[in-house]
Amino acid sequence: MGGMATVLVVDDEPIVREVVVRYLEREGHTTLEADHGDRARAMLERETPDLVVLDVMLPGTDGLELCRWIRARSELPVILLTARGEEADRIVGLDLGADDYVTKPFSPRELAARVRTVLRRSAPAEDARARLAFGDIEIDTRTRDVVKDGTELRLTAKEFDLLAFLAGNPRRVFGRDQLMSRVWGYEAALDTGTVTVHVRRLREKIELDPANPATVPTAFGDRSVLELPGYAAPWWLTAPSVPGRLEPMAVAGETADDVPVTIWSPESLDPATPAPLLFVHDGPEYDLLAAITTYSGALVAAGTLPPHRVALAHPVLRDAWYSGSPRYLRTVAEAGLVRIGDHYATSGPVVVMGASLGGLTALLVGLLAAPRVGGVLAQSGSFFQVRHDGSESTFPYFDRISRAVQQVLDTRDPQHHLVVGMTCGALEENAANNRDMASALRRAGHEVSYREVADLHNYTAWRDSLDPALTEVLRTTWIHPGPQG
Repeated sequence: MGGMATVLVVDDEPIVREVVVRYLEREGHTTLEADHGDRARAMLERETPDLVVLDVMLPGTDGLELCRWIRARSELPVILLTARGEEADRIVGLDLGADDYVTKPFSPRELAARVRTVLRRSAPAEDARARLAFGDIEIDTRTRDVVKDGTELRLTAKEFDLLAFLAGNPRRVFGRDQLMSRVWGYEAALDTGTVTVHVRRLREKIELDPANPATVPTAFGDRSVLELPGYAAPWWLTAPSVPGRLEPMAVAGETADDVPVTIWSPESLDPATPAPLLFVHDGPEYDLLAAITTYSGALVAAGTLPPHRVALAHPVLRDAWYSGSPRYLRTVAEAGLVRIGDHYATSGPVVVMGASLGGLTALLVGLLAAPRVGGVLAQSGSFFQVRHDGSESTFPYFDRISRAVQQVLDTRDPQHHLVVGMTCGALEENAANNRDMASALRRAGHEVSYREVADLHNYTAWRDSLDPALTEVLRTTWIHPGPQG
């Protein structure tokens, strides 16, 4: 579709729409226009454009939520326009399935070139040698179909481009800069985090064990799962839920890179209305793989929890940040919570949570930021100790983690006490160090609930134990708080 196409331009600024439309029509495209998120959604329900140019900041349904809605229904290519140029906007948009983005102020000629590139890559190829195959995956570059073991995979245009490129270059290793150049066609126009996001999304769509059709999504792609007799998914996954909205922001502090954070709020909750805050490390993965905002929406709808906000923190440099980095801990505990509070009225103590390295980090942030932080949920926390975790000793940050953990284990009389929930798989390698940590926190006077679950180290185990583990922490911290001294 490198020739004429129909492009829907969605922006609430008339001058922006006018300029974009003029340049696209010079290219021979037909254009549609919308100045409001809700009107754009209604138009997409009756029209069939070939591409959407979508502003992030819109009245009504915002651009990120509209992008999520589009991607849930089709592979319609989306190019985002963002006014701030913040990394948070770009990461959230790409996570939601956008194919590209342009930062305002932008060159109309550059946008038109991006439109051409995305349309060309989303169109069927004309190469007669169009079939690629590896393993049980077959790729047809003419029809842009991907079939795995007889089942068609649903990929976005950019995911298809990436898969086809890698399949067409077997046994070769490419860096992110090379993939950016060869697949996206840009040298330095985008940060290479774009590649990381698309590779992760692509891997999430590949099933490992064809002999076992039951799978669960993980941070490393889908994995086969064995459901034991009597297993039932959490009730809240299918329960009525309050609708929510997502808003990106970024936190600047002592870390070299800003910390991108996406704020989930119930749609009915005004930013000026005080509400409790749940801060989630590995936030986007917790939402994608453990449905944390679905949990919040369902428990608010059920009346179990009060209306609250969820801050989904993005792990830009996960190993470095989530390994007891003093700079990262201070950035979140000080600048991060202050900045969120400046934008959203916060009531009551904050609750911080995370899993694995994120569980370690949640506890360290809680201890550092108390009493502003009143509760912690640590799931399968990486509380490495030399005596338990020799197999982890080659991890680059093992020494720093083990020193931080030992300091917590040795603390007997903290100035402030926390409500701490902990979960861990009974057969995990982390089980021994989690038991030690739970015992030490109790000795220090914290209110600790520790549960071992019949599962291993994965987001499904963490999802399935959110209720009651997280529910108890939130209710104790927000509804029935005890003395924090």
